[in-house]
Amino acid sequence: MKFAQFGIAPYGADTYTHQEQRSDGTWIPVTSNPPNIQGHRDSNYIVGSNGGQTECPGQALYAQLPTIRSLAQSAVANYLNLAALEPNLPKAGLAGAVVPVQVTVRNVGVTPIPAGTAVSYKILVRGTLYVAQGAQGLIGAAIPPGAIGIATVPFTVPAIGSYIVRWDLQSGGSWWNGLYNNPFRDMAFRSADWSADWISDTVPKTWFTGQTMTR
Repeated sequence: MKFAQFGIAPYGADTYTHQEQRSDGTWIPVTSNPPNIQGHRDSNYIVGSNGGQTECPGQALYAQLPTIRSLAQSAVANYLNLAALEPNLPKAGLAGAVVPVQVTVRNVGVTPIPAGTAVSYKILVRGTLYVAQGAQGLIGAAIPPGAIGIATVPFTVPAIGSYIVRWDLQSGGSWWNGLYNNPFRDMAFRSADWSADWISDTVPKTWFTGQTMTR
C-alpha cells in the first residue's frame, strides 16, 4: 500500500509546505502539520482559515476516518504500542523562554501505555538535528487503549530562527519511533525577539497644509 511504500504513518501528521492565498490575491508558502489522513473539509487555501470550503466527504464517511486510520495502520505493521500526540505548542516564542506545553496522548494501540512513560522532543533545522533531547513530561497514570492522557513538557525556546519540533514518547531513554515504529509528531515553530527600542519625538498630532516645522 502507498503508506508503506512512501513511509507515511496513517496516524501521523507530517510537515509540508503548501501555498495559501492572501486577501490581496497573492499566494505565499505556508508550513503546516495536517493529519496524513483527513477529509477535504479540513482543508482551506485562504491564509488563516481552517476548512469550511466543502462538506466532503460527507458526515457518514467523515465519521469513519478514525477507523480508516486504524485499518491502514494495521496494514502497514503490527502496531501493539501506538500513540497519537497532540502538543499544544504555540507557533512562535521568545528565544530563551521556557514554555509549559500540554501534550494530549491518545492510545490508539491495543496495549496500555504505562504510567511514567515520558513525552519529549527533538529540534531540527532544515532536517539537521539541533537539539537531540529536550525536557521530559511524565504520563501520570496508565492510558488504556482508546483513552487519552495528559503530560506537561517544559519547552525551551531555541535561538532566533525557524525549526521543526519533533515530539515522541520515550521509555527507558529510547524513543517510541525507534522501539515500536510509533509515528512522531512534527510541528513547525519560530523563535523570535519581540523586544524593541522606542524613540520619542515632539512632532504634533496635527499639521496644516503647507506648514513647515523643525524639531
